[in-house]
Amino acid sequence: MRLILMLGCALFWMSYSDLASALQIITGKVTQIEATYMPTQIPFLLSEGNATCPAGKPVYWAKDQENNKAIYATLMSAFVSGKRVTLIMDDNDASCTGKFIYVVD
Repeated sequence: MRLILMLGCALFWMSYSDLASALQIITGKVTQIEATYMPTQIPFLLSEGNATCPAGKPVYWAKDQENNKAIYATLMSAFVSGKRVTLIMDDNDASCTGKFIYVVD
């Protein structure tokens, strides 16, 4: 009886636990910024990459228009100054669209 109760509790716990959200992190220098799609999205290239988003493949920033303008200015500042940026994306995101961005160095 105790075994059945423990098994039932374990199954209940597993069915109500959320999936862990993992993130991809890429840190590199901005090597190119494409302004063609502004203010809807910002495609840009980083000097570094990972298996999903290798260096040389465009990564994207696509939020609302006001946020895109601020991020465009941030990316341009990092590009001109040679500072690195850290782009954080969802782990299962094959579209390489950032969720968070930091200027580092």
